[in-house]
Amino acid sequence: MDVSIMLKRFFILVLMVLVATVAYAEAPLPIANSNAQFDVTAANNELDKVSIKLSTQDLRLNDMLAAIESLELLKSKADNCVTDAKAQVKNINELLGETKAIDDKPNDNNADQQFLNDKKNTFSKKLSDCQLFVYRVNEALTAYKKVATNMSATKIVRQSAPVWEIFDLSVLNKFIEFDRDKLYKQSGIAQFTPGKSIVIILFIILATLIANIIRNILTHWLAKQKHASMPVCAMITTMTRFIIPLTALAAFCLCLATMMNGEYLETIVYNTVFAGFAFLLIFSFSKFVFSPPGELDNIIGLPKPISQSLHHRLITLASWITLGYLTMLYMNTTALTDQEIELFKIAFVTVLSLLLVAFLWVFSRLPALCKSNHSRPFYIKSILIFLLLATLTAEWVGFHRLAIFIVTGLSLSILLLGIAYVLCYLVEITYTLLTNERYTSASKFRRFFGIRPHRVFPEMVLLKFSGYISVITVSFIYFISIWSTHVNLHESLLEALIDGFKIYGLNVNPVRALFALVIFSLLLLLGRFISTIISTHYHGSKGKDTQVAIASISFYISFTIALLISLLITGINFTGLAIIAGALSVGAGLGLQDIVNNFVSGLVLLLEKPIKPGDRIIIGETEGFVKKIRIRSTQICTLSREDVIVPNADLVSNQVTNYMFRDEYWRVICPVGIAYGSNVDLARDCLLQVANENPDVLKEPPNEPAVLFREFGDSSLNFELWCIINNVNDKFKVQSELNFAINKIFKDHDITIAFPQRDIHIKSGDLPSNDD
Repeated sequence: MDVSIMLKRFFILVLMVLVATVAYAEAPLPIANSNAQFDVTAANNELDKVSIKLSTQDLRLNDMLAAIESLELLKSKADNCVTDAKAQVKNINELLGETKAIDDKPNDNNADQQFLNDKKNTFSKKLSDCQLFVYRVNEALTAYKKVATNMSATKIVRQSAPVWEIFDLSVLNKFIEFDRDKLYKQSGIAQFTPGKSIVIILFIILATLIANIIRNILTHWLAKQKHASMPVCAMITTMTRFIIPLTALAAFCLCLATMMNGEYLETIVYNTVFAGFAFLLIFSFSKFVFSPPGELDNIIGLPKPISQSLHHRLITLASWITLGYLTMLYMNTTALTDQEIELFKIAFVTVLSLLLVAFLWVFSRLPALCKSNHSRPFYIKSILIFLLLATLTAEWVGFHRLAIFIVTGLSLSILLLGIAYVLCYLVEITYTLLTNERYTSASKFRRFFGIRPHRVFPEMVLLKFSGYISVITVSFIYFISIWSTHVNLHESLLEALIDGFKIYGLNVNPVRALFALVIFSLLLLLGRFISTIISTHYHGSKGKDTQVAIASISFYISFTIALLISLLITGINFTGLAIIAGALSVGAGLGLQDIVNNFVSGLVLLLEKPIKPGDRIIIGETEGFVKKIRIRSTQICTLSREDVIVPNADLVSNQVTNYMFRDEYWRVICPVGIAYGSNVDLARDCLLQVANENPDVLKEPPNEPAVLFREFGDSSLNFELWCIINNVNDKFKVQSELNFAINKIFKDHDITIAFPQRDIHIKSGDLPSNDD
């Protein structure tokens, strides 16, 4: 794209943002309640009024739910009052302790102490009043929620008039007739002032332009990707198709929710726009899962006819639900009675049940079910037919709320399971794209954090586990809430997860524990990234080995910091932990002495570097190459390709021969003996010639070859050829080459290589016979 075009679009966006901001600033905002002070007396009076109201009139479920909601709000304010009062009392106690410690001005101190004592009494009284109100409202909420739960369960199985008693075709005429004034009032069009309309239009245009830019960026990025995975292609392709209308509808809803008052959320305009946004979101979601645009396959691996059928039936189901929702909004403006509206609800639930069973019917054709058990599709179809007949029977004979409960439960369960499956699938795809070496992104990601190929990525495994646990837990909570008649069950379960609960006196906070696990993984990733940067990019004066040592130490430090921060997040009491650590210190000092010794020795090896990876060493009877220095032990690969694990304490406390500590030079000594009478000068020249002709032997002083006449042996004149080679790892190879060359050159010059000889002298005389 041309740079000038991009600049023009950028300046247009900036101008529109400025205009929209000014217009939004000029628009009147909803008046908020500025009185945030909690009045205990007023709260008690309101609680008494609610109690009297609910005890003197016929209870209705809606009134009970409204009362519970108002009491929950009062309880939240009272909890804040208790927290603030406790903090104030604590601060005053600290100030009183400071004033008692000062003795210079006793009169002033007495006045200050009196003032602080008065404040303390005031806040203490407020604290006790708020705590008493919290106790009262908790008792009331417990009782009211129990009653509301029973009423909800009773309401579900309450029978109304059957369909044949309320069926009347004349209701269609009333459906067509509507009150125009009521429709105009409930639509919310009257609240659209010119200023608000301009702001809404500008925000929608701005959001559309931003969505178009994002769409172009995603399109260009996808066109450049030659090896992108199928789920990523399906997701981005679907986003490019629907991001503009979704963004426009979302911007419209956001403007209506923020610029209008709270009652506007009940108008026909807002609910119509929101219903359109929800339908388009479900449509794009179904398109992404079952029928991606283009020639892409569905992401769940189903046969194309089945996935296409699921997509079409899901869209039909969503269309009918959206149509029914909008029809209910319209019927509120007509002259229909409650019984006549009930007839439309029966028709809606009947068609909805048929569409829902038709959608679930497709699952009986899944290949996995047919292959594993041929009778399983029959059982699934039988269950679906039973559910359909039960729902229709309950709806037609008058158990309308029971039928609604079943249909709503099935619909929401399908939606919930679909969302949970896709979220888990996205977690798995993200993990695969970042860890599987088949993808370029995974290779770059591994190099970024210094993880070698075919190695487990522990931090990503923990993050994947956290993602699965989060999705499964939240889905399970909402699934239970869907099929439960308990009032605000999901809120109670979520509150228990967030605030924690007790098991045998032990505080358990699952959300904090999961959050601590995520923070631990992220901090560990940060530490791994820092250690990778140090080991690959930092160039210190002590060389690469120092960088690797510092990188290892920095990773262990980051691990310790991440562990401590995670423990703090979980809420572990470090005072008790210190006591336990002190009690276990003696046992740790005895039982873990070797581990601690090896750990400290590992740090010494990393810092002092008496050995480093690649060095050829001898420790005891073990000779080999240092393969890896860990924090507890060192891996040595012997000459026979055996891996020996040596504790670091042995390398620090025992004598170690390092052939490559200062350099890699090695002296090769080739002993040879020649026969007496041989030309020793010629032998010396031949040995020097052999050494000088070998390419691995150093020839420059002071490392030039030398020949030593060591001794006059019993059977030979013993010489030694001393040579220096530049690589100790070639010592056996070079010595073998020199011996072959010595044997050859001695043969060429008629120099005899001596061997041990013994002369036997037999004295003359008669030998003893056998007869003797």
